Amino acid sequence: MREASHPLEPTEGSLAPGDRLGRYRVIRPLASGGMAELHLAQQRGAAGFEKVVVLKRVRAHLAGDAEFARLFLNEARLASGLDHSGIAHVLDFGVERGLSFIVMEYVHGPSLLELLKRTAPQRLPVEVALTVVRDVAAALHYAHERAGADGRPLGLVHRDVSPSNILLTYDGEVKLVDFGIAKATALPQATRSTSIKGKLGYMSPEQAKGEALDRRTDVFALGTVAFELCTARRCFVAPGDLALLNKVAAAQYPRPSSIDPEFDDALAALIDRALQVRPEARYPSARAFQEAIEGYASERGLRLSNLAVMDAVVRACGRPAYPVVAASHEPTSATRPEPSRRPIWPVAAGLSLLVGVGVGAWAGGRGVPVSDPTPARGRPAAAAVEPRPRPADAATSPEPEPEPEPEPEPEPEPEPEPEPEPEPEPEPEPEPAAPAVVEPSPSETAQPAAEPSSVSPLRPRKRRRRARPKKKASAVVEPTAKAPAYLPPSRR
Repeated sequence: MREASHPLEPTEGSLAPGDRLGRYRVIRPLASGGMAELHLAQQRGAAGFEKVVVLKRVRAHLAGDAEFARLFLNEARLASGLDHSGIAHVLDFGVERGLSFIVMEYVHGPSLLELLKRTAPQRLPVEVALTVVRDVAAALHYAHERAGADGRPLGLVHRDVSPSNILLTYDGEVKLVDFGIAKATALPQATRSTSIKGKLGYMSPEQAKGEALDRRTDVFALGTVAFELCTARRCFVAPGDLALLNKVAAAQYPRPSSIDPEFDDALAALIDRALQVRPEARYPSARAFQEAIEGYASERGLRLSNLAVMDAVVRACGRPAYPVVAASHEPTSATRPEPSRRPIWPVAAGLSLLVGVGVGAWAGGRGVPVSDPTPARGRPAAAAVEPRPRPADAATSPEPEPEPEPEPEPEPEPEPEPEPEPEPEPEPEPEPAAPAVVEPSPSETAQPAAEPSSVSPLRPRKRRRRARPKKKASAVVEPTAKAPAYLPPSRR
């Protein structure tokens, strides 16, 4: 947003380039008015986010003025709820160092007042003038129809439609700004004020008299802007404020034909209806004014386009580059890197490995068979693991049978408590590869079968039990006609 006012002069408490208001850094001053000052600023965010905005801050000498503080807050509250392409957006509101400020979007371009000054005394092309009035009428109608949370219209009235509050971009867009003295007439807390607010030369008669206002007040103000754009003359001019106020109250303005005898009568009648003293004689709404403009342009074969506005602005004001702010390397809380954190998964994996190793060691100490994933040399992989013990008599059977199982059946260990099984295990097949099974001798049969390589932790205990009596071996070598029922080693 830009405002065509007198250049900003440094005063006590004014902002300087580099000053900060919250997350906004001042770049340079733009303009100033009697109640507020405008600054171009940079908004900074996380991950290097940057945006050019405009700060509107209350003058220091008005910080204690309760009425002005109310108007300033009212502008932020009302304008923040307006979302229209023809209205400059209000982005934020805050208080810093005891002074309130509003953050608005930056409109890259001059105000309509600046354009009129640069083109004076020449008039703007009719297409450009009517395009500007049409776009402002559309924005006003949107604001007039704005409803509250309960769905009822707020009755919003701008009360300050003037060339200084109409901005033009270098791309031909038209923006209405400054709802500082706007009033929601339909709100229950709205009261009639006897003070006159607004610019005298662009007021309506009822506004100059301090009477009740409605949307037709803005229609009259827009009519004064249309008159000035089409004639390059002010609508109301007087030597003093009192005389000017009287002219406005009586709607005494020169006819366009008195300024230019060749002025189009249809266009003069269109503007004259918007400048009627009685509100009921005017256009009932800003939309009706917009439709009248478009109808006139259609009849005259005029093409209303924002491209014409762009060409007029560039011819009069040039096309300055969009403000580019040098990247700042100052660390902020939003961009300051966080301390690195080590991942926790390696610790969890290490703990899991330690727990697995401990469980395996405990199982080996308890005598639980643990399978060896790599089979012994010369043995098939299927014989590397035997989960259950086999009978002792079958392990020493003298009759070899050619079976693919090369591993001898180990003799189970004795257990302290008997635990008989309901039925005997099927007779296993001894492996031919074991020499002790093919040709048993008394010395060999007296010894129990060797422990498989898969149960290597139990071998020391087997060697200590080799000095047992040989009666058990004789019973195994010479089997009876009927084999006895299988007994666990603990029962033998």
